[in-house]
Amino acid sequence: QGDDQRSPIFIQWLDCVYQLWHQHPCAFEFDASLLTCLAEHVYSCQFGTFLLDSHKEREDFHISRRTPSLWRHILDRTDSFANPFYNPAYSATGDDAQHTTAGDGVGVGLGEPLRIHASLPCMRVWGQYWFRYHPLHEFYEHRSL
Repeated sequence: QGDDQRSPIFIQWLDCVYQLWHQHPCAFEFDASLLTCLAEHVYSCQFGTFLLDSHKEREDFHISRRTPSLWRHILDRTDSFANPFYNPAYSATGDDAQHTTAGDGVGVGLGEPLRIHASLPCMRVWGQYWFRYHPLHEFYEHRSL
């Protein structure tokens, strides 16, 4: 595709998810490297997952038979994307009374949805993605900007 056919909407959405992840790190089972993996492979053409414009086109061209799936790649490496701070009973409101425990002992959130704090001091640059080609990218990965 030419540059006039590319849209940054998915990358912008991933950046929004990153902002939520950064502000509520205990609410997500995955870490930021999963978001970076998705963002890198949207345009990599290494996987057929994001090729063409629709699921129907991917089926018509038998993409799933001709290319590997990014989802399979991710599922085969779930440990590398696991968030060690994940807490299934996490409540963005801090009110544990809004949570119940299912029969298997896993907390089920019944509270408010996660809300993003959009003020500039609360926002962070997604350094793992935006600076991935910078010579000091490792510095930016571990720093809140």
